[in-house]
Amino acid sequence: RIIADGPIRAMFELTFDPWDAGGLRVTETKRFAIDAGQNVYRQESVFRAAGTDTITYAVGFVKRPGLVGSTSRAGTWAWLTGWGPVDNKPGEGGHGDLGTAVLLERARVTDVKETDDHYVMIATARAGQPVVHYLGAGWTGSRDFTGVEEWWRYLNDYAQRLAAPLT
Repeated sequence: RIIADGPIRAMFELTFDPWDAGGLRVTETKRFAIDAGQNVYRQESVFRAAGTDTITYAVGFVKRPGLVGSTSRAGTWAWLTGWGPVDNKPGEGGHGDLGTAVLLERARVTDVKETDDHYVMIATARAGQPVVHYLGAGWTGSRDFTGVEEWWRYLNDYAQRLAAPLT
């Protein structure tokens, strides 16, 4: 469902059919808000499952060759990020470095995991209650970020803004 179609903000909502999650029948409605010119977008999920009030879920990103993951739980909002080369083919060079990240309230985070092909944060949600995540990317080719330290600084600053929003 399209809620807004720009030019400053696009918002849309996806509703997923029920699926089996560890013996629970879970549904999810996910709303995205993407603002022009920003590296991070807002995503809100509402999970529903019969027979439970608490739902454990994972949010993260795919690993790429050469990607190095890191995390921060220093503030009210935690972040998980990966940084590494884009399309790094031996002998052909690359196309810069790309960072991908997810930010969520630290109080929701129960674990951080690395699998063979993903980095994920494990978190909890209350059935029927919205949970908010912020996801995004930063690329050296855009000239917005010169390296991983600048990307980390951006994520720290963004997390601080989330913790103390304008009113």
